[in-house]
Amino acid sequence: MRKVFKYRKCIRLHSAGSINWTVDTFKMLLVDTNYIFDPRAHEFVAGVSGNEIAHASYARQTLAGLTFADHNDGTLWDANDVVFATLAAAAGNLGGFIIYKFITNDASSPLVCWGEMDPVGVPNDNNLTVQLTSGIYVDTGSGWPA
Repeated sequence: MRKVFKYRKCIRLHSAGSINWTVDTFKMLLVDTNYIFDPRAHEFVAGVSGNEIAHASYARQTLAGLTFADHNDGTLWDANDVVFATLAAAAGNLGGFIIYKFITNDASSPLVCWGEMDPVGVPNDNNLTVQLTSGIYVDTGSGWPA
């Protein structure tokens, strides 16, 4: 199970019923090691795109197989592992991933959560897989509505 850190914008949208894990389109982007998670200041993709990996071998990926279930004091989101195919070493140091709700453009697409790469490092011209199949744990005890 992967622990992630959520953005305040996502909490507000979820409370308002404007985010639905199994219906909406969610995507993942990768950020470099210079990215500093700021749940209050960062609300939309446009606000973090300066730290996004920028290389011809990289493309944002759409999450598939989305489910959710109650788990202890929180919610367990689940999705298929995300594969970034043939990500070149020249793409740079990978520090983490961000999941966001895709709307129509970066300025309108709210950030959902951030997680560290495990391990942090440089891609090696092979497929890079971010494992999500054991779930993304979202702690309801720290402000996430059930």
